[in-house]
Amino acid sequence: MLVSILETNMDRLDSLRSLIHVARTSSFSKTARALGVSRSQVSKQIKNLEDRLQVRLLERTTQRVRLTDAGQSYVEACSRVVEELDDADRALANVSGAPRGDLRILAPRSFGGTYLSKAIHEFGAKYPDIRIALVLQDFSQTIAIGDFDVALRVGDIIPSSLIKRTLFESHWVVCAAPTYLAKHGAPKHPADLERHNCLVHLIVSANHVWDFTKATRRVSVHVNGSPRANSSSVLRDAALRGQGLALLPTYLVGDDIQSGALRMLFSDYKTLSLPVHVLFASKKYPPLKVRCFVDFLVSYCRLSKHAIL
Repeated sequence: MLVSILETNMDRLDSLRSLIHVARTSSFSKTARALGVSRSQVSKQIKNLEDRLQVRLLERTTQRVRLTDAGQSYVEACSRVVEELDDADRALANVSGAPRGDLRILAPRSFGGTYLSKAIHEFGAKYPDIRIALVLQDFSQTIAIGDFDVALRVGDIIPSSLIKRTLFESHWVVCAAPTYLAKHGAPKHPADLERHNCLVHLIVSANHVWDFTKATRRVSVHVNGSPRANSSSVLRDAALRGQGLALLPTYLVGDDIQSGALRMLFSDYKTLSLPVHVLFASKKYPPLKVRCFVDFLVSYCRLSKHAIL
C-alpha cells in the first residue's frame, strides 16, 4: 500500500515537472527532450493531471500551446513546491555526489567557437561524467536561457532573472595582416583609418564609428569598407586574408597577434571594452554540474593569456 502511494506521488511530481516545463517552453517536444522522455509520455502525464483535477490546464492548437487561466494559477502554486524539492535534491547531490549528466551551454559564435572551445576541452577532461552540448548563437539585445543550463554573454545587457559571474573584460584592438600593411601602409594615427578599408562589425560598430582614448583625449573616427559582417569570426578571417583593418576582441585574435599572422595597431590607445559573463538560472542550489562549470570557467579565464593582451 505504501509503495503504491509513493509511486502515485512520484508520478504526480513527474507530471507537474512536465506541465511546468511545457508552460515555460510552449512546446511538448522541447519538454520531452529536456526531461529525457517521449513526447507522448509528456502528453499523457498532463492529460492524467487534467483528468484528476477535472479541469483543462492547457489550450492546444496546431499553432501553439498555452496555459488556461486555471492552468496558470495551478503552475504558479506548484512551481514553488517543485522548485523546493529540486533544491533539496541538488543540495544533497552537491554534498554527496560527483558532477554528472548533460550540461547544455549557449554562447556567441565567435567566443564559443574559439576561446570557449578550448576551455570546454579542459573541463571535459577534468569531469568526464559531464556530457557537454554547446550551441553557438549570436544575440544582440536580449537573451533567454530557456533549455540551457548556462549561457555566455558579451556585453552588459543581462536579464534580472539570471545570476551572472563576470569572467573578464574583453579588450578590442585594431589589427591587420602584414600583407595588407605592406600593400597599403600602416596608419600612424586613428584619423588615418578614414583612408583605409575597415572591416566593420554591423552590431558592435553599427554607427560605423571607432572610438579611441589616449589619456584624457578621445578620438572618434568614421570608418567604412568591405566586407562588413555581424560576426567577429568572419571579420577575423577577412583580416587574415589581408582584406582590411578590423576591430576585434583579443580573445579571438590573441593567438594571431602572438604568431604574427595579425599585427596590432595603436597599442598606445584604448578602444572598445566589453565584459564577458557566464549566466545561469537563479536558484538557491544550482546543480553541481553547473556550479563546477562556472567555477572552472572563472578560474580558467583568470589564467588566460588572452583575457588582457
